[in-house]
Amino acid sequence: MLLLPVDLRFYSKYPTMNRISYLILFLLIGFTAKSQVLTVTTESNEACINESIWLKASGHNLYVWSDTVRLDTFIGDSVNFSAATAGTYSITVLGYTIFPADTDTVSFNITVNPNPAITINSSANAANNFICIGDTATLQVLGNGLSTFAWSPAISTTDSTGQSTGVFPSATVNYVVTVTDTNGCSNTSTKQVKVNLNPPSVAIDASSSTICPGGESTLIANGNGLQFAWDNASTLDVSNAKTVIASPTTTTTYSVTATLNACNTVASTTIEVLEAPVMTVTESTNGALICLDSFATITTVCNSCDYYIYNFPNSTLQTSSTSQVVSPNIVGAVNIIVNGVGGNGCRAIETVVINVDSCYIGTPFSVKELTAADLVLVQRNQQIQVSAPATINAVEVYNLLGARVASITGVSSSSTSIDASSLSTGIYIVMVKSENGEVTKKLYLN
Repeated sequence: MLLLPVDLRFYSKYPTMNRISYLILFLLIGFTAKSQVLTVTTESNEACINESIWLKASGHNLYVWSDTVRLDTFIGDSVNFSAATAGTYSITVLGYTIFPADTDTVSFNITVNPNPAITINSSANAANNFICIGDTATLQVLGNGLSTFAWSPAISTTDSTGQSTGVFPSATVNYVVTVTDTNGCSNTSTKQVKVNLNPPSVAIDASSSTICPGGESTLIANGNGLQFAWDNASTLDVSNAKTVIASPTTTTTYSVTATLNACNTVASTTIEVLEAPVMTVTESTNGALICLDSFATITTVCNSCDYYIYNFPNSTLQTSSTSQVVSPNIVGAVNIIVNGVGGNGCRAIETVVINVDSCYIGTPFSVKELTAADLVLVQRNQQIQVSAPATINAVEVYNLLGARVASITGVSSSSTSIDASSLSTGIYIVMVKSENGEVTKKLYLN
């Protein structure tokens, strides 16, 4: 602090005292006067991780810095700051001046920005990052706030400074990208791209190159491929297996693409679908009932058939005849499958249904039953005349085995007749069903 004003007249009377007084005054002024203000100069108040920033203090003779971890020294006018983690750091510097005595303090913040987090996406085979020799893969850097990009080696890239670039190496290469974000911080990442110099081998084996309509052929892709993709998948059981089953309805060419470490090879084969013969089948009964062990005739018409196969319920018959007499021995709707086989081995298939009735009323008539009733004699060329005291509903004629051989229904009269001309000579039982009940009579047809 200054001690002016001073009475200078006093000092002029005593020269020695004047010199001492001036010296004291000078020292007082020197020790109490305020020196220059402490200032800190920095390159920047922001940095990236592990990036060094130079700090310079001025205005004093001695400087002590507060952060002893992130500064390269804590005493001196020049220091360097760096931090290994992102965040905001407070720095304090204390300045000392001894002559004249003075101190000053300055505090300020330095923000350390994180390096950008980046990943590289590759269009190369995801499983092992292969491309085939001569192909190009796309590498793309993903991250936030990215600004500049630098790829190396640049010689096999389509854009060495782009966020994405095409790469076409002739051998396996590790591509390195250096990225800078909008804060000026940078990071690097590496992506290896492998090159397959040996495309896979593939050939198709077919269980049959020709099939009939409705048939199938097994196709096997032989070779060293690891993945397989077939076309015409709608006529295959699967489309991405080494072995597939083809069921085309028309002649079809199948191709398979075999893949090995991003390289593809294609093979093809054709499955020819042959023509089936055209066949018509008729049956003599036209769906009418026949009795057990009676006969029906099946007739086929097929110009391109070489032979026929009949599949009966319990047997099979192969014949070249276009007409076949059958005698079913089971009751019900009997299905007979007729296969017309053409010269190319293909078949036309038709099903014939013959309706069979047992035509039996029970067990065969016993000898006692036959001798107990009166026997009526009738000539074969005559009508069997039937009459009853009440309205007749139906008349049925049975042989001695119980098989019904003739019948009339819906008579609605007390008398009727049955034509016997189609029956063989022998003994028959006539059952008359009327409103009063059932009556049986024996007759001998001569």
